[in-house]
Parts: sequence; C-alpha cells; structure tokens
Amino acid sequence: MDNLAKENLSRQNVVVVDYENFQCIPSNLLDKKSIFYLFCGQCTLKKATTYVGCLPNYNIKIMCAKHSGKNFVDNKISAFIGYVFGKFKPKSVTLVSNDIDYYEMLGFMQECGFPLTIQEPSLKPEDVIKRQKKYFGFESLL
Repeated sequence: MDNLAKENLSRQNVVVVDYENFQCIPSNLLDKKSIFYLFCGQCTLKKATTYVGCLPNYNIKIMCAKHSGKNFVDNKISAFIGYVFGKFKPKSVTLVSNDIDYYEMLGFMQECGFPLTIQEPSLKPEDVIKRQKKYFGFESLL
C-alpha cells in the first residue's frame, strides 16, 4: 500500500491529497485519467481505505506515514513531490491541503518551472488570496 510511484507519472495529472488535513478529493479534480495519492497517518488510514473503496473506478494510492508526530505526513508529501518531479515529467501536480506550511515549497517549485499548484478547498478564494498575501509579505495589498 505504501509504495513510491510504481507507474510512469510522466505526462500525467497527479493529485496529492494531505488526507490528514482534508479528507476527500475535491470534485473539480476527480478525473478518471488522473492519478491520486492520499497521504495519511496511522490514525486516518482506516478512513482513507474506506474512502478509496467508495471510488473504485479511480486510480488512487494510499501513502501512510509510518511514524506519528508533528509534520511527519507533511514531510512525506514534500519528499514525494520532489521525487515525482525528479524521476518523471508530470503534466501537472496538484496538492490538496489547507496547510500553510507548503507555501515555501510551492514558491520554490514554481520558480524552478515545475507545474505544481496548491488547492485549498476549505477556504473561500478571497480568504486564500488574503492568507497568501499575508504569508508572502504583501499585507499592504490587502
């Protein structure tokens, strides 16, 4: 269950879900051609497994952190995204999370030309923009 990408992710749309943070795949990303990775910890593994069982026609993999503690799942996600871009040339990678900790990685990857986006599904678009401007030091634009 917890394998690195065994299939070729080049020219694929890859969706990475921080399942500890947001426990579903947003409807706008559900596409049978995409490849999904749900990252969870031991406490959400059973729920993730049940969720995947409800979507049998989608290519969904569960990636479970072996250790528990602050940021273990976040660190595994960041390492996985780096691995995906290092080994493959995906069409796109979308990270689904409401965790502000990914902004530094997002900025770096985008500066380097990697097609990485973050979707923050629990926030209204204006709240996302406000939070990002504050994080990047553009409070005067609010």
